Amino acid sequence: MNIKNLLNNRKYKKNFFPTRNKLGIRLHEPTYNYKEIDSVIETLLSSNLTFGKKTQIFEKKFEKLVNTKNALYVNSGSSANLLALSSLANPYLKNYLKPGDEVIVPALSWSTSVWPIIQNNLTPVFVDVDKKTMNIDPRNIEKAISKKTRAILIIHTYGNACNMKEIVKIKKKYNLFLIEDTCEALGTKYNNKYCGTYGDIGTYSFYFSHHITTGEGGMMVTNNREINNIANTLRAHGWVRNLPTKEKIKFEKKYKNIDKKFLFVNLGYNLRGSEIGASIGIEQLKKFKSIISKRRKIAKKFINFFKSINHLKLQLETNNSNHSWFGLPIYLNKKIDIKKIRSFLDKKNIETRPIICGNITSQPALKKFKYKIKGNLKNSDFIMKNSFAIGCHQNIEDRNIKYAQKLLKKIVNES
Repeated sequence: MNIKNLLNNRKYKKNFFPTRNKLGIRLHEPTYNYKEIDSVIETLLSSNLTFGKKTQIFEKKFEKLVNTKNALYVNSGSSANLLALSSLANPYLKNYLKPGDEVIVPALSWSTSVWPIIQNNLTPVFVDVDKKTMNIDPRNIEKAISKKTRAILIIHTYGNACNMKEIVKIKKKYNLFLIEDTCEALGTKYNNKYCGTYGDIGTYSFYFSHHITTGEGGMMVTNNREINNIANTLRAHGWVRNLPTKEKIKFEKKYKNIDKKFLFVNLGYNLRGSEIGASIGIEQLKKFKSIISKRRKIAKKFINFFKSINHLKLQLETNNSNHSWFGLPIYLNKKIDIKKIRSFLDKKNIETRPIICGNITSQPALKKFKYKIKGNLKNSDFIMKNSFAIGCHQNIEDRNIKYAQKLLKKIVNES
């Protein structure tokens, strides 16, 4: 079977380039092609489908890419967040997070950035974001710190770097753990260093609609050996199999009467990524820089366009950073019916969506659990009510950029 030729068949080609022959912008289009499909077939034929050599190769290549000591491939970005918080709340960790400890987090959040805090019996403390960058405001972090504060979880919203200079200062000043949710921001840099590598732990997502994909999938990174060892056991059932050799031997010697292949020393989940996903990821990493470059070029054309639009504004790129543009977040400076705008654009084949899940404290699920709010959340509310995003991916052509800009200008002129 020649996959390359098969993808040129009209039946399949439309799945990979749905807007190539018509005007419009999808939120995302596939980043993979015949090379990834070939790698999946090769993996399936090997019959090695669970955690193995390809996963380890993928992890090593990712470590090299973002310049981190440890990368753990998991089955989703949400699982990476769960693994991160569970590692920090594990009794094997010195000075671990204990029930009731507080974690400061932006109100403009994704659900599974917050749920792991609650799932580990910790208390999320929500603070407001900056309206223009859509990221957590460092001033609000410091105002929210109490005797119970033990950690900060930040989100690099839509690929826009948080102000890491100020956040790292606060982390050090109050001796706090820092988790970077970088699920929307693979490839984003702050002061020429990859986001996700400033904190104690960074998390990434390889969901289909993200910068690169393994279908589902994610990565947790850390430079802390102790955290990495704990995460290794938690990721896979709580057993010792995937620990570094030295650590593994230590446990095996201590518990000689237990089969070392089934030696459980901690709590555990099954969060492992598969060999199939890793084989896709290895190929995707080869395209990584090209994909980020294309997104930035497309965004630049929209940045210049929005300079001439009074009532629609694009998310402001953080100083000293390189935005990776997960999408194009747009907010309204004038009272215009957001539902009407999104409905109009969707009908014209410009797909839209909200920014993350808006102010998460407005979501019904959160009302069942304990949390705190420090300060007002007016900017998070504003963004939820007055913002939307359109796509910014590698397949967008100039004619589709001009088409979208024409529609956006029409919205402003008629409002």
